[in-house]
Amino acid sequence: MKVRSCWAVLERRCEQLLTQLRSDTGQAQRLRESLLGSQQRLDQMLLEYRAQAVGRSNSTGMSATLNHRQFMARLVLLRERVVQDIAKSNSHLAGLEQRTRKAEADRLKMQALMENDLKAVENHLRLREQASMDALGVMQFNRAGAA
Repeated sequence: MKVRSCWAVLERRCEQLLTQLRSDTGQAQRLRESLLGSQQRLDQMLLEYRAQAVGRSNSTGMSATLNHRQFMARLVLLRERVVQDIAKSNSHLAGLEQRTRKAEADRLKMQALMENDLKAVENHLRLREQASMDALGVMQFNRAGAA
């Protein structure tokens, strides 16, 4: 009886999956940080343009007022899109975290199975060696009794 190599192969696959998931998680976190930075910049721009609108007098032309409102509306839409992207990013990160936990549990399971298989093989070899030593002892005893 010899140790099965399947558990080691499966454990390596789990390790590779974990490495890939950790890499994906890092990229997703960087993307989320970028989106959060974009959201902060958009919030700052909105504040600045609102302050400009308040600071303007009513003497500005209709065209300038209309352009300002359209620009503000586009900024608000862009901010909403960034907020939606942040929510998607958070959801994606939660999914990656769950998959990482499952992969880590699978890796530990494969490692335990590999260790159990190794112990079973060692136990089998020890029992076989003990049986052959017992047989040799019985043979020597029988020879000593016959002589």
